[in-house]
Amino acid sequence: MLNTMPVIKFRFLEKILTNTITTAFGEIAHGQYECSLFDWHVIDDIKTTNNHTQWTHVHCGSFYIFHGEHVNKFVHLVCVPRNNSLREGIQTESITKTSIIPCPLDLPIDSNNLRLVS
Repeated sequence: MLNTMPVIKFRFLEKILTNTITTAFGEIAHGQYECSLFDWHVIDDIKTTNNHTQWTHVHCGSFYIFHGEHVNKFVHLVCVPRNNSLREGIQTESITKTSIIPCPLDLPIDSNNLRLVS
């Protein structure tokens, strides 16, 4: 068996809502999702100061639930993929194209299938 470095490719949903579980859909080659390291950051606006963007770290873990204070912020996710031997791959990062929006409190939900009804 080849002992190759873990590699990850991931993306966000089109819309990130508050008070819902947010994950980055990903594909990890030669690694395991549950062994990888995830760091979540937010920022009000994606602007740089002296070629450096000032992100605020909000969480470590494979998912996060954003709250009211995160509305209108953009998300930056950094992942270090690892395999079960904890061998690390190349760090990957992604930034949302849209900001976080508030989750409506009365979404129509089909409780039998736990899905949104449109």
